[in-house]
Amino acid sequence: MPYPSRKLAGFTLAEILIVVTIIAILAGISLITNIKGALQKARDSKRKTDLNKMVRVLEDYYNDKEKYPGSDVNGNITEALWGEPFLPYTSSLPKDPLAPNRQYYYYADNTGLYYIIYAKLENSGDPDIERVGCKDGCAPPTMGTRDYSYVVHSPNLVMLAGLPSIYGTGGGSDVFPTQGEGGGGGGGGTPTPTFTPAPTPTTVPGTCTNNECCCNRWCGASSPPAGAFCVAQEKCLYDNLYLHWTCGSNQGCPPC
Repeated sequence: MPYPSRKLAGFTLAEILIVVTIIAILAGISLITNIKGALQKARDSKRKTDLNKMVRVLEDYYNDKEKYPGSDVNGNITEALWGEPFLPYTSSLPKDPLAPNRQYYYYADNTGLYYIIYAKLENSGDPDIERVGCKDGCAPPTMGTRDYSYVVHSPNLVMLAGLPSIYGTGGGSDVFPTQGEGGGGGGGGTPTPTFTPAPTPTTVPGTCTNNECCCNRWCGASSPPAGAFCVAQEKCLYDNLYLHWTCGSNQGCPPC
Protein backbone atom coordinates (compact mmCIF):
# COMPACT_ATOMS: atom_id res chain seq x y z
CA MET A 1 0.00 0.00 0.00
CA PRO A 2 1.61 3.29 -1.07
CA TYR A 3 2.31 5.93 1.56
CA PRO A 4 0.88 9.46 1.04
CA SER A 5 3.41 11.87 -0.33
CA ARG A 6 4.77 14.59 1.96
CA LYS A 7 5.95 18.02 0.86
CA LEU A 8 9.33 18.74 2.41
CA ALA A 9 9.38 21.98 4.44
CA GLY A 10 12.08 24.51 3.51
CA PHE A 11 12.88 27.80 1.83
CA THR A 12 13.06 28.42 -1.84
CA LEU A 13 16.05 30.19 -3.33
CA ALA A 14 13.94 33.29 -3.95
CA GLU A 15 12.87 33.43 -0.30
CA ILE A 16 16.46 33.09 0.90
CA LEU A 17 17.55 35.90 -1.42
CA ILE A 18 14.79 38.17 -0.10
CA VAL A 19 15.81 37.53 3.53
CA VAL A 20 19.48 38.11 2.75
CA THR A 21 18.62 41.36 0.96
CA ILE A 22 16.56 42.64 3.90
CA ILE A 23 19.36 41.80 6.36
CA ALA A 24 21.88 43.58 4.12
CA ILE A 25 19.70 46.68 3.92
CA LEU A 26 19.22 46.81 7.70
CA ALA A 27 22.93 46.30 8.28
CA GLY A 28 23.70 49.07 5.79
CA ILE A 29 21.33 51.49 7.53
CA SER A 30 22.88 50.66 10.90
CA LEU A 31 26.39 51.11 9.51
CA ILE A 32 25.52 54.48 7.94
CA THR A 33 23.94 55.65 11.21
CA ASN A 34 27.00 54.61 13.22
CA ILE A 35 29.37 56.27 10.75
CA LYS A 36 27.31 59.47 10.80
CA GLY A 37 27.35 59.56 14.61
CA ALA A 38 31.08 58.92 14.72
CA LEU A 39 31.75 61.73 12.23
CA GLN A 40 29.59 64.12 14.25
CA LYS A 41 31.47 63.30 17.45
CA ALA A 42 34.80 63.72 15.67
CA ARG A 43 33.78 67.16 14.41
CA ASP A 44 32.56 68.11 17.89
CA SER A 45 35.87 67.02 19.36
CA LYS A 46 37.69 69.31 16.92
CA ARG A 47 35.39 72.19 17.85
CA LYS A 48 36.24 71.80 21.53
CA THR A 49 39.95 71.56 20.74
CA ASP A 50 39.79 74.65 18.53
CA LEU A 51 38.06 76.76 21.16
CA ASN A 52 40.35 75.62 23.96
CA LYS A 53 43.35 76.55 21.83
CA MET A 54 41.80 79.99 21.32
CA VAL A 55 41.75 80.49 25.09
CA ARG A 56 45.54 80.37 25.16
CA VAL A 57 45.82 82.57 22.05
CA LEU A 58 43.60 85.24 23.59
CA GLU A 59 45.38 85.12 26.93
CA ASP A 60 48.68 85.71 25.12
CA TYR A 61 47.06 88.66 23.35
CA TYR A 62 45.81 90.00 26.69
CA ASN A 63 49.26 89.69 28.24
CA ASP A 64 50.64 91.87 25.45
CA LYS A 65 47.85 94.45 25.11
CA GLU A 66 46.15 94.31 28.54
CA LYS A 67 42.81 93.76 26.81
CA TYR A 68 41.14 91.18 24.58
CA PRO A 69 40.66 91.84 20.84
CA GLY A 70 37.41 93.38 19.67
CA SER A 71 34.64 91.64 17.77
CA ASP A 72 32.47 92.57 14.80
CA VAL A 73 28.74 92.00 14.24
CA ASN A 74 29.40 88.74 12.37
CA GLY A 75 31.26 87.07 15.24
CA ASN A 76 34.78 87.63 13.96
CA ILE A 77 37.82 88.99 15.73
CA THR A 78 38.21 92.49 14.29
CA GLU A 79 41.87 91.90 13.44
CA ALA A 80 41.39 88.62 11.52
CA LEU A 81 38.61 86.43 10.16
CA TRP A 82 38.23 82.77 11.10
CA GLY A 83 40.75 80.74 9.12
CA GLU A 84 43.09 83.70 8.60
CA PRO A 85 46.48 84.38 10.23
CA PHE A 86 46.39 86.13 13.60
CA LEU A 87 50.04 86.96 14.00
CA PRO A 88 52.13 86.66 16.08
CA TYR A 89 49.75 84.55 18.16
CA THR A 90 48.76 81.85 15.66
CA SER A 91 49.44 81.14 12.00
CA SER A 92 45.75 80.57 11.39
CA LEU A 93 42.58 81.04 13.40
CA PRO A 94 40.55 77.81 13.49
CA LYS A 95 37.41 77.30 11.44
CA ASP A 96 34.38 75.15 12.18
CA PRO A 97 34.72 71.74 10.46
CA LEU A 98 31.55 72.51 8.47
CA ALA A 99 32.58 76.05 7.46
CA PRO A 100 31.31 78.05 5.67
CA ASN A 101 27.88 76.56 6.44
CA ARG A 102 28.50 77.14 10.17
CA GLN A 103 31.17 79.02 12.04
CA TYR A 104 32.39 79.93 15.51
CA TYR A 105 31.18 83.20 17.00
CA TYR A 106 33.51 85.54 18.91
CA TYR A 107 31.97 88.17 21.18
CA ALA A 108 33.90 90.77 23.19
CA ASP A 109 32.86 93.92 25.02
CA ASN A 110 33.97 97.30 23.73
CA THR A 111 36.61 97.78 26.43
CA GLY A 112 38.28 94.38 25.94
CA LEU A 113 37.40 93.33 29.48
CA TYR A 114 36.02 89.92 28.55
CA TYR A 115 35.28 87.62 25.63
CA ILE A 116 33.17 84.55 24.80
CA ILE A 117 33.53 82.13 21.87
CA TYR A 118 30.50 80.10 20.85
CA ALA A 119 30.22 76.86 18.85
CA LYS A 120 27.39 74.59 17.76
CA LEU A 121 27.90 70.92 18.65
CA GLU A 122 26.15 68.30 16.52
CA ASN A 123 25.73 65.75 19.31
CA SER A 124 22.92 67.21 21.45
CA GLY A 125 23.62 64.58 24.14
CA ASP A 126 27.21 65.68 24.74
CA PRO A 127 27.67 66.05 28.54
CA ASP A 128 29.95 69.07 28.03
CA ILE A 129 26.93 71.09 26.90
CA GLU A 130 25.54 71.18 30.43
CA ARG A 131 28.99 71.49 32.00
CA VAL A 132 29.77 74.76 30.21
CA GLY A 133 26.36 76.23 31.08
CA CYS A 134 24.55 75.74 27.77
CA LYS A 135 21.94 73.15 28.80
CA ASP A 136 19.15 75.42 27.54
CA GLY A 137 21.25 76.94 24.78
CA CYS A 138 23.76 79.78 24.68
CA ALA A 139 24.07 82.86 22.52
CA PRO A 140 25.85 86.20 22.44
CA PRO A 141 24.08 88.73 24.68
CA THR A 142 22.90 90.68 21.63
CA MET A 143 21.08 87.70 20.09
CA GLY A 144 17.50 86.75 20.83
CA THR A 145 17.80 83.02 20.10
CA ARG A 146 20.18 80.59 21.79
CA ASP A 147 21.47 78.42 18.98
CA TYR A 148 24.91 77.61 20.41
CA SER A 149 25.72 74.71 22.71
CA TYR A 150 29.40 75.07 23.66
CA VAL A 151 31.42 78.04 24.89
CA VAL A 152 34.81 79.09 26.21
CA HIS A 153 35.38 82.50 27.75
CA SER A 154 37.73 84.77 29.64
CA PRO A 155 38.55 83.79 33.23
CA ASN A 156 36.43 86.57 34.74
CA LEU A 157 33.15 85.12 33.41
CA VAL A 158 30.79 82.29 34.26
CA MET A 159 27.76 81.14 32.29
CA LEU A 160 24.46 81.26 34.15
CA ALA A 161 21.31 80.03 32.37
CA GLY A 162 23.10 80.39 29.04
CA LEU A 163 24.12 84.02 29.61
CA PRO A 164 27.49 85.42 30.73
CA SER A 165 28.01 87.02 34.13
CA ILE A 166 31.13 88.76 35.37
CA TYR A 167 32.24 86.74 38.36
CA GLY A 168 32.20 88.21 41.85
CA THR A 169 30.53 91.53 41.03
CA GLY A 170 27.37 92.78 42.68
CA GLY A 171 24.82 95.54 42.72
CA GLY A 172 23.77 94.99 39.12
CA SER A 173 26.65 97.10 37.82
CA ASP A 174 27.47 94.68 34.97
CA VAL A 175 24.72 94.36 32.40
CA PHE A 176 24.35 92.50 29.14
CA PRO A 177 21.72 93.35 26.47
CA THR A 178 18.83 90.93 26.12
CA GLN A 179 15.80 91.07 23.88
CA GLY A 180 12.96 92.75 25.75
CA GLU A 181 9.27 93.14 25.07
CA GLY A 182 7.79 95.97 23.05
CA GLY A 183 6.92 99.23 24.75
CA GLY A 184 3.41 99.79 26.09
CA GLY A 185 0.80 101.96 24.40
CA GLY A 186 2.05 101.30 20.88
CA GLY A 187 -0.06 98.26 20.25
CA GLY A 188 2.59 95.89 18.89
CA GLY A 189 5.56 96.99 16.83
CA THR A 190 9.13 95.73 16.84
CA PRO A 191 10.49 94.81 20.29
CA THR A 192 13.29 97.08 21.47
CA PRO A 193 16.41 95.89 23.28
CA THR A 194 16.49 96.36 27.02
CA PHE A 195 19.33 95.91 29.49
CA THR A 196 18.98 93.42 32.30
CA PRO A 197 21.55 92.88 35.06
CA ALA A 198 23.28 89.54 34.63
CA PRO A 199 22.91 87.27 37.68
CA THR A 200 25.88 86.92 40.03
CA PRO A 201 26.94 83.53 41.45
CA THR A 202 26.25 83.11 45.14
CA THR A 203 28.84 80.41 45.71
CA VAL A 204 32.49 80.11 44.69
CA PRO A 205 33.76 76.77 43.31
CA GLY A 206 36.70 75.11 45.02
CA THR A 207 40.11 76.29 43.89
CA CYS A 208 42.92 74.38 42.20
CA THR A 209 46.60 74.50 43.08
CA ASN A 210 49.65 74.75 40.86
CA ASN A 211 50.05 71.91 38.32
CA GLU A 212 46.69 70.39 39.31
CA CYS A 213 44.15 69.28 36.70
CA CYS A 214 41.34 71.81 37.02
CA CYS A 215 37.84 71.57 35.54
CA ASN A 216 35.20 74.30 35.92
CA ARG A 217 36.96 75.68 39.01
CA TRP A 218 39.13 78.61 39.97
CA CYS A 219 42.88 78.26 39.59
CA GLY A 220 45.04 79.80 42.32
CA ALA A 221 42.39 82.02 43.90
CA SER A 222 38.63 82.48 43.72
CA SER A 223 38.57 85.85 42.00
CA PRO A 224 40.40 87.70 39.23
CA PRO A 225 43.06 88.94 38.77
CA ALA A 226 44.49 86.75 41.54
CA GLY A 227 43.05 83.60 39.94
CA ALA A 228 41.88 82.19 36.60
CA PHE A 229 38.69 80.24 35.95
CA CYS A 230 39.39 76.99 34.04
CA VAL A 231 36.41 76.21 31.82
CA ALA A 232 37.79 72.93 30.52
CA GLN A 233 39.93 70.16 31.99
CA GLU A 234 43.25 72.03 32.04
CA LYS A 235 46.25 72.29 34.33
CA CYS A 236 46.26 75.10 36.85
CA LEU A 237 49.63 76.81 36.46
CA TYR A 238 51.42 79.80 37.96
CA ASP A 239 53.10 81.88 35.26
CA ASN A 240 56.45 82.95 36.69
CA LEU A 241 57.07 85.29 33.77
CA TYR A 242 53.88 87.34 34.09
CA LEU A 243 53.36 86.48 37.77
CA HIS A 244 49.77 85.35 37.49
CA TRP A 245 47.68 82.17 37.48
CA THR A 246 46.58 80.64 34.20
CA CYS A 247 44.81 77.56 32.83
CA GLY A 248 47.34 75.80 30.64
CA SER A 249 47.76 72.54 28.76
CA ASN A 250 45.33 69.68 29.37
CA GLN A 251 48.07 67.09 28.72
CA GLY A 252 47.81 64.27 31.23
CA CYS A 253 44.43 65.43 32.55
CA PRO A 254 41.48 63.00 32.38
CA PRO A 255 38.15 64.16 30.93
CA CYS A 256 35.94 66.24 33.22
